[in-house]
Amino acid sequence: MKYRLSFFKGTMAFAILLLFSFSSQLFSTCIDVSKNQIFPMFHSIGPAHQVIKTGETTTITEEGSYQLLENITGNVVVSADNVFIDLNGFTITPESGTTAILLTDVRKNIFISNGSIVGSGAGTGIGVSAGSQTIVIEDLRIADLDTGVLFLGTEVSPIKCCKMLNCFVANCQAGYFLSFVQNSIFEYCDNCCCVEVGFSLQSCKYNKIKKCKSVRVGSDESSFNAIGFWDTSGTDNLFYECMAEGIYKSSSDFCTEATGFLFDGTSTTDSTTESKIVNCLVDSVSAGDETRAVAYGIHLNMILKDVLPTCPLIQENIDAPITDVSWSPAGDKVAVSTLATEELERIQIYQFDCCCWSQVKTLTNPNIQHIEWDPTGRYLALSGTDSDYPNFKVYDSVYNIEFTLDSGDTNYNPVWSRDSKYVTYTFGGGSLAIYRVDGSGLTLVGGANFLSPLLTNITNHAISSDEKFLAFGSGNDLYAFKWSFLPPFLDATILFDSKTSNIGTITDVAFSPVANFVVAVGDKGAATGNIQIFGLDSEEGFGGYTAIDFGADILRVKFAPNGKYFAVLGTNGTVGIYRLDPNEAEGAVELYRYSLGHEITTGGIDWSPSGKYISLGGNVLAEVPDFAILEVANVPTKNVIVNNKIANVSGGICQTGIEGASCCNGIMKNIVYNACVPYGESVLNVWYNGLVGIDQTHVNVAVPPYGVVPFVPAIVT
Repeated sequence: MKYRLSFFKGTMAFAILLLFSFSSQLFSTCIDVSKNQIFPMFHSIGPAHQVIKTGETTTITEEGSYQLLENITGNVVVSADNVFIDLNGFTITPESGTTAILLTDVRKNIFISNGSIVGSGAGTGIGVSAGSQTIVIEDLRIADLDTGVLFLGTEVSPIKCCKMLNCFVANCQAGYFLSFVQNSIFEYCDNCCCVEVGFSLQSCKYNKIKKCKSVRVGSDESSFNAIGFWDTSGTDNLFYECMAEGIYKSSSDFCTEATGFLFDGTSTTDSTTESKIVNCLVDSVSAGDETRAVAYGIHLNMILKDVLPTCPLIQENIDAPITDVSWSPAGDKVAVSTLATEELERIQIYQFDCCCWSQVKTLTNPNIQHIEWDPTGRYLALSGTDSDYPNFKVYDSVYNIEFTLDSGDTNYNPVWSRDSKYVTYTFGGGSLAIYRVDGSGLTLVGGANFLSPLLTNITNHAISSDEKFLAFGSGNDLYAFKWSFLPPFLDATILFDSKTSNIGTITDVAFSPVANFVVAVGDKGAATGNIQIFGLDSEEGFGGYTAIDFGADILRVKFAPNGKYFAVLGTNGTVGIYRLDPNEAEGAVELYRYSLGHEITTGGIDWSPSGKYISLGGNVLAEVPDFAILEVANVPTKNVIVNNKIANVSGGICQTGIEGASCCNGIMKNIVYNACVPYGESVLNVWYNGLVGIDQTHVNVAVPPYGVVPFVPAIVT
């Protein structure tokens, strides 16, 4: 994800912020009693007003009251404490690329109010330096600059106990940029028509953003994101009765996004935690017409870490040859399947509550090769290779019952529909079956035999996130069909005759969940590589990238929930993690690897729904660890998303109301309307609408759409 705001380059001037009078209780939290430090209040400032003149830089070096008597061109530098600046209804026009009102060094007790700052496209409105305290800004209008308000604190010198009230920023790159700000209040502070972000909080703590609006944030620039409210690596910030409306991207680069509220972290810093979004409204978020961007109402985003820890979070010996692993959609359970042995034939389900690890269920099943939880977390689908036993099974975790069938053939990986009503299996004989699943059992409702008997070595298959395409490998050829979970299910017209990959025999395939990219993996054979990425276009078919050499045969491939990364598991017992990058010749860049330290012939790998963890296991027969959980990403946790309304999220490859699966977030009493139009029909479907990992006793509602045309705002230049 690219964030190209100019202030990230470290060369941009200071500026911005509108705040208002604090309660005595708020000020008391900023007084260091141990040092008998009592700051004078604003009424102690003398009554004599000194005039700020035009055509020059006014440097204030003494406390007192200052005011404008006319519109001025120039800058104001505040180098004293206890300063009152009244713009008196007039306008400051700063020199291009500079800061209109700059608070230097560590300032205390500064009050700025009642006027306008209008630039010429570059520079900053108000800049507050690190370590400043009790800065109050009221009734300001700021426009046509890089940044409206810039609070630039640092980790060792945060900005504290400030207030901004009734301010408005327009036509800036960023409206309000707050870095290391603590114990401050921003109320009735709005922004309109900013290029990339309305409110940006970077490593901020204990702040209240109340009754603020970000309206019509976005641009034509394809590499920019459009974000209403953005909290990165923060702690205990409150967004209360705020509104993000008309957040849009009219064109898009891969994996950029339009988002009402974004919580995330960095590759080196933990993500936002214990923050709250309460009683807020998100309306009309659009990622444009292309299929490379994504749109979210509220997004709790994962950021892959730069460096993996040397030791895994969990390391176990399961005591049986592992064939597959699967996370539940809530992120609170991990299922592990094993091959049959004389004593052990089982599926083990473990509870994983962010830090606690315990076994909660064992199912007896011979020779299970693949397992997959459904999107609601109720059902676990199992498939196997033993024709002497039922080798096709669905376990209902609500009623603790199992539905079994004997297909008489080798079954491969199950793939669920987004609404959990259907599950598909491929068979080694060259066919596919579709079953409807409900509380009464399994019902065969459709299928296809593809090109049987020509294709008799089909293995795993994948279905795209929009459920419009199906792909599978046969030998070293990749095939794709138009697809639907409703009759007539499969379009008999293949999108292409076949796509010969540059790898050996294909063993597994996976679609990116946010874009129609397919990764195929296999053995090396005589090929130069065994990972290849294909871009899918509904009209033109696939375009392939150069193959990547993993250095060992590959068993499985899985995408991270955000679609930016994928992981592969090789027969050398090693997991490799790659970043999808369509601009590279190979389509991906390897980031790092982790190894069990032993060769394997079967195994599984899966990402947790939050993207924070990867689980992997293999059939290691020695008394050594054969299963591990790695903490690979920073994801928002312990946040509360409650009583919000989200409507009209559209465009791009994925339109999601609330996304961010983790058993450590409280997502409750939200209403999502017209997000991901094909899947907005029931509460069971809130998984795709982004209400991921939710206890279904909570009241989260996905309202079915009825043809409302999404709002697409005009572009303001």
